[in-house]
Amino acid sequence: MKKNSLDLDSPLITLGRKSKHIELLNQAGIKSISDLIWIFPKKCFELKKNSYLCEIEESYFLRDNFTVTKIQHYPSKQKSRFRRAFLRNITLFGHFENLQRDGKLTWFNAYPNLFKKLVSCKMFSVSGVCKVDTDLISLVNPEITDELKIDFPESLYRIYPTVNKVPGEKIELLINKIPESIWNTIPESLPQQILSKRALPNLNDSLKAMHFPNKLSIAQKEKINYRFIYEEIFREKLKFMFRKILGKKLVAPIILPQKIIESKLFSYMLTETQKEAIDQIKVDLSTGRPMTRLLQGDVGSGKTSVAIVVAKWFIDNGHQVALMAPTETLAFQHLSTFQNTLGNDRVVKSFSLKSSEKKKLEVSITNGDPKIFIGTQSLLSERLSWPSLGLLIIDEQQKFGVKHRTNLFEKYNGIHTLLMTATPIPRTMQIAVLGDLTISNLEIPNKELKKRSSRLVLPIHFDRYIEFVKNRLVQGEQVYIVVPTIGENEESELASITEIEKLYRSLFPRYNIQSIHGQLKSAEKDKVFTEFRHKKIDILVATSLIEVGIDVHNASIMSVYNPERFGMSSLHQLRGRVGRGTKPGFFFMISNKELSKQSLQRLQFLEKNDDGQKIAEYDLLNRGSGDLFGTNQSGESKFKFMTNILNHSKELEEVSSDLSNLDQDNISALKRKLDSTGFGDIIIANI
Repeated sequence: MKKNSLDLDSPLITLGRKSKHIELLNQAGIKSISDLIWIFPKKCFELKKNSYLCEIEESYFLRDNFTVTKIQHYPSKQKSRFRRAFLRNITLFGHFENLQRDGKLTWFNAYPNLFKKLVSCKMFSVSGVCKVDTDLISLVNPEITDELKIDFPESLYRIYPTVNKVPGEKIELLINKIPESIWNTIPESLPQQILSKRALPNLNDSLKAMHFPNKLSIAQKEKINYRFIYEEIFREKLKFMFRKILGKKLVAPIILPQKIIESKLFSYMLTETQKEAIDQIKVDLSTGRPMTRLLQGDVGSGKTSVAIVVAKWFIDNGHQVALMAPTETLAFQHLSTFQNTLGNDRVVKSFSLKSSEKKKLEVSITNGDPKIFIGTQSLLSERLSWPSLGLLIIDEQQKFGVKHRTNLFEKYNGIHTLLMTATPIPRTMQIAVLGDLTISNLEIPNKELKKRSSRLVLPIHFDRYIEFVKNRLVQGEQVYIVVPTIGENEESELASITEIEKLYRSLFPRYNIQSIHGQLKSAEKDKVFTEFRHKKIDILVATSLIEVGIDVHNASIMSVYNPERFGMSSLHQLRGRVGRGTKPGFFFMISNKELSKQSLQRLQFLEKNDDGQKIAEYDLLNRGSGDLFGTNQSGESKFKFMTNILNHSKELEEVSSDLSNLDQDNISALKRKLDSTGFGDIIIANI
């Protein structure tokens, strides 16, 4: 196709030939030129003409092609404590093609898969901060691509994000092929009324400047960044505004709660924050519109007790209640707690059922029996029809995909929803700040707070850590070990259950060590869990399936390998498995590799903070919220957003004010645009 015949709707393949990179981008939702132009570079550097070097403070940033002439490698002095192979120090000597200079590239403690890649390459592109002296240019741990040769622009170096395994360099090449005519025909997305009021630059110029920021002043760059930050908040607020309008048309049952007599329902008194949450929910249920409320509180704050009170109101008023948990283990724990409080006849199990039990369950649900049905995602089954479903309770809501929750909301859009979590994910935090979700925070009374310590274990600390574990085992306590993978893989840098189990059997031969993971059958998992609860197993090696639903007070240590591969919410949930009884808990994050600056900062924050709300806010500030209306729950999954609600409260206030002052014609036009083109679903990467 000729360039002059291209437009914004042209598919990506029109910019080049069919390739696996085009297919991967299409799979990620980047299907047209219009989608492509919203992937912004993470960083931009202006390079001196023909130099391929850019001065950054006291160092230089280099981008060039590198030809390997000599390879040196030898085992590192540091051996991984849970890997079979030695780590290696690798040095490549060679020549930079465009700079016409000799160079040296060095990697310390490289894993086997990186070693194999480096020794097989003869020419590749390289980029990173370098040191320049009279003899050669040297880089430590640079970024490389194994393309044989890439032609770089002479004056501008942009780092684009990797999208669905497509390197940023490939995205840059596609961006460079977009003809000038398209950049000048991008339709404006904001009302003229707002552009004038806020003195915002137009969309054409702003998009071009994001990709080609040559010769822009600092003031111009700030103005363009402000435009996109404003627009992103505007789009999300607009969608929430229309969703609220739709929500006002939905009718939900009005529940008239009876006064709870705590002494008759519980063997303990509710805390002040529990009572406040119950009062807030009472108000929600009196409006006749669907409630969406999040109960946020750490382990021991009493979320389940509040859920029991609210669920009882509904079944007393003749409505059904569905409680959905992410695992059968947690569902069983809820079943036991609810039945002990409300009685077996009012609480129904809907997981791990025989065929005859499933039929009986379906009949009970179809008949509209006012009971509490507790299960997992099986509650989403198309076979089930809920004639009188009034309340949906989702525990550990961050564990369910957006599609799971959306399916229920679309099928039963007139129901009340109560979400529960110890650590809201960034996406939930952002939705709450934008005003579409109300939060009740539960606090643990000071007298019930348990001492729980967290430590980051680097290779130099490992021997001391093992000695500490040995001392706790001697005292009769138990240990959880969590790893990210199940089986061994030479290409993987991650610890596996197989490797860690071997390691701990060699370190603690006198103790019973068993493993558990998602590939085991339910009966096998139940057997292992039961033996661990009854102290027949001393060390349990597992994947993160033990993150929720496990409550063993004698287990005092939780150790997580490769913690940088877990989200902060997951790590905090795992930490909540220890320190649950009278004994203090100890949480260890074990890494045997050099961590990135960002990963190290995340883990150090977790080490010092045990407050779920603070962790969620930190995660939102540093990771982004993700696609608030799509299936992308975190900023890491696709691209990072430019906007962070906690950092951009001023822009949020401005957008709220401007939306409230828009005339009806503008609002109607925006609604039509939203319906017809999906306006606002455009993904903006982090610049």
